[in-house]
Amino acid sequence: MMKYLKLFFIIGFIFSFELFFKVNAEEIILESKQTIKSPTLSINGNNNTLILTYDKIENATKYNIYRSNDGKKGWKKIVSTSLLTYTDKKLIYGSTYYYKVEAVGSSKITSKIESKKVIPNKVSNIKLKSNSTEVTITYNKTNNTGYVIERSLDNTNWTKVITIKKNSTLKHVDKKLKSNKKYYYRIRAYQTVNKKKVYGPYSYEEIKTAPAKVKLEVIDYNYEGVSLGLNSVSGANKYEVYMSNKKDGKYNLEYELTPDHFKDNKAIINYYLEKPYTNYYFKVRACNKDNLCGTYSLLTAQAKLSKSKILTAKPTTSSVTIIAEDTLMADSFEVYRSTKKSSGYKKIGNTKLVKYRLEYTDKNLKNNKTYYYKIRSYIKIGKKTYYSSYSSIKKVKTSSSALLNQAISDAKKVNNGMILSKTYLINELVNSFGYKKADAEKAVKEANINFKTNAVKYADLIYQANDKTISKESLKEDLKGMGFTDNEVEYALSNSKINYQDSLINAIYNELKYGISKENLIEDLVNYRKYSKEEVDKILLELDIDFKSQALIALEDNMEYYLSDEAERGMSKINAKNNLINQNKFTEEESDYAINNIQINWNHQASLAYKNISYLGYSKQKVIEALTDSYDNFTEEEVIAGLEELNVDFKKVALDNIKNYIKNKDLSRKDINDYLYNLKFTKEEIEFVLSNSQIDYNNMCAKFIEKNYLDKDISLEELKNELKNSYMFTDENIQYGINNSSINKE
Repeated sequence: MMKYLKLFFIIGFIFSFELFFKVNAEEIILESKQTIKSPTLSINGNNNTLILTYDKIENATKYNIYRSNDGKKGWKKIVSTSLLTYTDKKLIYGSTYYYKVEAVGSSKITSKIESKKVIPNKVSNIKLKSNSTEVTITYNKTNNTGYVIERSLDNTNWTKVITIKKNSTLKHVDKKLKSNKKYYYRIRAYQTVNKKKVYGPYSYEEIKTAPAKVKLEVIDYNYEGVSLGLNSVSGANKYEVYMSNKKDGKYNLEYELTPDHFKDNKAIINYYLEKPYTNYYFKVRACNKDNLCGTYSLLTAQAKLSKSKILTAKPTTSSVTIIAEDTLMADSFEVYRSTKKSSGYKKIGNTKLVKYRLEYTDKNLKNNKTYYYKIRSYIKIGKKTYYSSYSSIKKVKTSSSALLNQAISDAKKVNNGMILSKTYLINELVNSFGYKKADAEKAVKEANINFKTNAVKYADLIYQANDKTISKESLKEDLKGMGFTDNEVEYALSNSKINYQDSLINAIYNELKYGISKENLIEDLVNYRKYSKEEVDKILLELDIDFKSQALIALEDNMEYYLSDEAERGMSKINAKNNLINQNKFTEEESDYAINNIQINWNHQASLAYKNISYLGYSKQKVIEALTDSYDNFTEEEVIAGLEELNVDFKKVALDNIKNYIKNKDLSRKDINDYLYNLKFTKEEIEFVLSNSQIDYNNMCAKFIEKNYLDKDISLEELKNELKNSYMFTDENIQYGINNSSINKE
C-alpha cells in the first residue's frame, strides 16, 4: 500500500511542477512580448531658441538629446538631463535642426526624429485704426532685425507697403488710401543673416476705411449768422457737426444729420452766431453704421454784413439812379463810380432810404457816356467800422432811351426770377425799383411777356405747393388773387397739366392719414377745398373707405397725450367715445369699433385721473364718486383698478388730510372723527388717524375745556362723561385736560 502511495505522490509532484513551469513560462513570454512606448518629441520656436518637450518614460533615469543638421548623419549629443524639457539657444536663423530624444533606463528607447526651422517669431497684438484715407498699424516688438508690412484689396494679391528696418519701430501709417473701402494687412518679422533675410510667419488683420472727408463751406452769411453747406459721402449713415468759439477750445456737437437731410447730395445748416465779426470754428465728419468716423473737415466762419447788391441802375441823359437791396443791420451804403471797369473808383456818396427803397441818384453826368458803379454797406460798432464785400459792378450808359431800355431789362429780369401777372410785375417795378407807373407799364408792354404762360406756370407751382391736392375752383381763386385776368385764368385751367380727379383723391388720402369721419371729410373737401359735392360723393363711393378704421386712427391720435404719465387728466372710455361722436363726427358704430380695438388700459387712465385730484385728499369712496360722475365718466371697476395700480394708501391720505384740517382750530377727537367720516373714510382709516396723527390730544382736550366749559354749570363727573362719550377723548386726555385747564377742579 505504501508503495502505491509513494508512486501517487511522485506523479502528483511531477504534474504540479509541470503545471507551475508552464504558467510561469507563459508569463515570461507575455512579458517579453510587451513594448515600451517611445518618447513623443515636440519642438516650439522662439526666435533663435528652440524649446524641446517630450513624454516621461517609465523607469527612465535620464534623457539624452541628439541634434543633427540634416537628420541623417552628424548626430551629436548636446545634453543629458533628467528634465522633460530642454532649451536649445543661439541657433542660426534660416537653418533647420533635427532632434531625437533617447530615454535611458533598464533599456534605451529613442523618439522619432523631429525638425524645426529657426525663423523669427510671429508678430503679435496687431491693431488697426483708420480714418478716411489712412490706416494706422501698431504691433508688439519682436527681437529681430525688422518687419515687412503688406496690403491687399482681396486677401489674395498682396503689395508691399513698407520694409521697416528697426525692430523698435512699432507703428506705421499707411496713407493715400481710398475712403469707405476694405483693406487686408499682413505683417511678418525678418532677421538678416549673411545679408539675407529670414522671414517669420505672417499675422493677418483687416479693416475698413471710414467715409470720405466731407466738404464743408460757407454758402451764405449775414449779420446774424451763417449757412453752411455739406456734401454727402458714400457709406455714411450720419454726419456730426461741431462748433466752438475757440480754435483749440472745446467743440460741442450741434447737429447729427442723416442721409434723409440731404437733397441732391447737399445739406444746409443755418447757424445763429451771437457775436458778429467774431471767428467761430466748425468741424464735421461722416460716420458709417459701425460708428467708424472719417477725417474732420475744418472751417472758420463769421457772421458779418452780407455782400451788397445793386438791384438796378436807372440812367437818363444826365443821371443814374442806383437802387440797392437792403442789407440786414447795415447803417448805410457807400456808392462808388468809375469810367473804367477795373480801376479808378471813387466814393460819390451814400444811399438814402426813399419810399422804403435804398436809392442814390448820381447827377450832372455826360450824355452817351458809359459809367461803372459798385456799392458796399457798413456798420459802426463802437469806434470801429465794418464793411461788407463790394457788390458786383453795374455797367450803365446814359442816353435818352436808356431809362426805358433799363426798365425793359428789369422787367424781363424780374419775370425770369418770379412768376407774376402783369399787374404784379408793374407793381414790383414801381415799388422795388422806383420806376414811375407809366414807365413800368410801357416797359412791361415792350418786354413782350406771355402772361398766359405765367398763369400756367403759377398754376403748376400752386399745385405742387399744395401737395397736388388743389381743386379747380381753389386754383381759379388763387390765380385771380395774383392779378391774372379772366382770360389768363381760363387759359391756365385749360392748359396746366393738373388732373383734378387725381388731385381730389390725393386730398382724400392726405386727410385719411390722421383719421377723419366721412362727415368732416366731406365738409373739408367741399367748404374749404372747393370741390363739388357731386364729385366728392362719387369718388368716396368708388374708394369705399373704411371709416371704422378711420375712427380708430382718430382715437389713437386723440389719446396720444392721455397715454403718457404727463397727462393732466386721464380720459375714460365713455368720454373718448363721446369725443369721437360729438367732435370728430363719427357714427356710434364706428366709435364703438375704435373703442373696442384700441390698445388702451382704461384702468390706467383712471389712475391718471386720480393723480389729477389726489391733492384734494379724498377717501376711496369720494374718489370713486368723483371719477364716476358725468364729467369723468369712469366706471367704478376702472377707478378701483386704477387705485390698486397706484397702490394708494388711504390711511396716509386721511392722515395728510387731517393735518391741514386741524390747523388753527380748537377741535375734539370727535370733530376729527366726524370730519373724516363725512369724507367717507372707513372706520379703520379713521382709527388709524386718531392713533397715528401725532396730535397732542391732551392739550387739545385742555383747550376744548377752556373754550366750552369754564362758564358751564357741570360737575366734574358729568364733564368727564361728556368729554368721553360725546367728544371721544380718552381717560388720559380728560385727566390731563382737567389738570391743565382753569376749570374748577371741585
